[in-house]
Amino acid sequence: MFGTKMRYLRKKIKLSQQKLGEEINIPQTTISDWENNKYLPNINEAVKLAAALGVSVAELIEQPKDTKTA
Repeated sequence: MFGTKMRYLRKKIKLSQQKLGEEINIPQTTISDWENNKYLPNINEAVKLAAALGVSVAELIEQPKDTKTA
């Protein structure tokens, strides 16, 4: 899911939720809600988030392929 991938990418670059929020001008509580799949960011927030995490928006929202159905 989106939140799991977001958390993985954030931790991979060693950013706290607070620091990430400060970088993209979003409250830490919103970052937490996204990571816990309570809400999804809008497109403008997703663009800022992807840039802060060093990935494309497509990579951020891409769902893993189900290898069982190949």
